[in-house]
Order: sequence, then C-alpha cells, then structure tokens
Amino acid sequence: ATDSAMDVEIHNENHNNNNNPPEHKKSLCQLFFCSRARTWSCTFVASASYGLMVYFMAAVPLAMTDQEGFSFSESSLVVQIHMVTMFAPSFVTGYLYRWIGGPVVLIVSGACLFLIGSALVNDRSMIGFTLSQAFTGLAWNLCFLSATTGLKSSLIMSAE
Repeated sequence: ATDSAMDVEIHNENHNNNNNPPEHKKSLCQLFFCSRARTWSCTFVASASYGLMVYFMAAVPLAMTDQEGFSFSESSLVVQIHMVTMFAPSFVTGYLYRWIGGPVVLIVSGACLFLIGSALVNDRSMIGFTLSQAFTGLAWNLCFLSATTGLKSSLIMSAE
C-alpha cells in the first residue's frame, strides 16, 4: 500500500513540475476588462441608465418650481414617488429578469427611459411630471439591475 501511495506522490510531483507546459491563466485585465460585447453593453446600459435617471430626476423639481410654478410640496411629492418606484420593484426585478430574460428587460427599460424624455417635453402638468418620474424610477430599476446582473454573469463566464 505504501508503494502505491508513493507512486501517486511521484506522479503528482512529475505532473506539476516545470517541464509541463503551463496552463493558460487569465490575467487580471482579461478577467475584469474583457472585450466581450455583453460586458461592454451591460456596462454602457448601466452607465446610461444611471446618467439619464440623474438627469431627469435633477431637472424635474427645478422645472416644476421655477418654470411651471408648482409648490415645493408638489415637487417633493413627485420626487418621493420617483424614489419609491426606483427601489420598490427590486423585490421582483430578479424574477422578471429570469422569467423574460435579461436582454428583453434591458431593451424595454432602455426604450422606456428614452420615451420618458420625450414625454417630459410634451406634458408639463402635475400628472405628467408624476408619471414621467414614476416611470423613470421604474425604468432605471429594471435597466440598472438587469445590466448589473448581466455584467456579473458575463464576468463569471469570462473567468471560466
């Protein structure tokens, strides 16, 4: 029994010595900054959705109070509704991502973000501001969480 254990140790030493060609190891750059289209598209979508959400969220209260004459409490209500719709759907976004699929959720929510911008230009009523901010929060939630989930899975795939 000791001879076979010794044979296994010798085999392991010979297998791991420097005479064998080295295994392909991915560099840190390949792991985190890989050139895969999915990784870059998810990064772009997450960045664009965040940028558009901040742009719409910051501009609406100013437009409501300064240009349209709404009160501070009315603009605060719109921002509160926006914040609720940004984070409340997080409980179901993962299920929606798995059920419909990440690319579909990304495309639909990204299109919603761009449509919201045109809705803000056309409807300057309290209902228009409220709905646009509510849908901005919802679209950001779907877009950002789907993009970060897609980014995570693409980086896991590139690490394998």
